[in-house]
Amino acid sequence: MRIGNVFCVCDNGWRRIGKVTQMRNDGFREELTAYAKDDPHQLIGQIRRLGSAGPAYEIMNVDEVAGVVVIEIIESDERVTSPLAEVLLDPMAETIP
Repeated sequence: MRIGNVFCVCDNGWRRIGKVTQMRNDGFREELTAYAKDDPHQLIGQIRRLGSAGPAYEIMNVDEVAGVVVIEIIESDERVTSPLAEVLLDPMAETIP
């Protein structure tokens, strides 16, 4: 991951949803991360953690109709589907891994 803006593709084009301001060996720092409750697609690109001590993952895609998101586990590059409601309960990751 590089230091810079975090973008997602929205219906009306690219939109900045956050900014990675620091990248260190022990993790990163992200600012300005936004999520509008009425638009789950703004979750795309967020880095969260499975529970309080689980692995960090990035939200890759949102399927509002099915109520699921595709996440990529950063350590293993594994892509899995997770319920949107569970993702919303997961904390934002402060460090990677």
